Amino acid sequence: MGQDATPKTNNFVEAKVEERGPILQSLVQTKTQVFAWTEQQKVSVHGKVSAILESAGSLYVCLASDPEVKKFESELKRMPSQECFFSARLPTDLIFMRVELRRSDERGLHFKLLGSVYKAQRRASLRLPISGEQLALFVSPDSGEDIKAAIVDISEGGMSWVFQGEDPLKDLQVGELVNGVRFEISGRLIECSVEVRHRRTIGTTSANQRFKYGLRYSELSKEDQAFIADYLFEESSRYFGRI
Repeated sequence: MGQDATPKTNNFVEAKVEERGPILQSLVQTKTQVFAWTEQQKVSVHGKVSAILESAGSLYVCLASDPEVKKFESELKRMPSQECFFSARLPTDLIFMRVELRRSDERGLHFKLLGSVYKAQRRASLRLPISGEQLALFVSPDSGEDIKAAIVDISEGGMSWVFQGEDPLKDLQVGELVNGVRFEISGRLIECSVEVRHRRTIGTTSANQRFKYGLRYSELSKEDQAFIADYLFEESSRYFGRI
């Protein structure tokens, strides 16, 4: 599945100064795994935060040491800059931050927070834009035949489709279901139904008219839901460094 090169930055909200400490502490309390990576993910590692420290008005994130984290430290120290990015998937939010390796001790690697912590509400806000010819198939409510829909973005809660010229869902009302939906994410086939949440007409003439639908997943398995969440987390991390 392709991505738009320009992220939708309004998905990310800069945390208030007084929120940064509690957000980082929640990484320790929830034992959430952190994804650490350098620009373009040349070097990366997954690890656990063992402590959040404060010194001279600055916040430090301590990444617990293990063999993979030590390898990451060694590779990072060979690079021109020891700056990197952290992202984590909390129960309600995705969080991102820019950090710099300062030192290491028996507790792990100590990274200084550089600037802000950014957050995006997982279900409501983070929509990954899709480029290229990514399609979903669904069963026509009229004929029972398969119809193609162009996917323009995707989130944990649903997706958006666009139809050009003709609207095959024109007779459906908000709240009704589209059944037999199939689409692929990173090579995995997802099957579910989707609920129509809203419909918008774009363009004023038949030649340029498009129909955009906001849809919410229905009858999505827990396994597929978790796969979509993991996919969004990894892909959103790839472009966060450009914000």
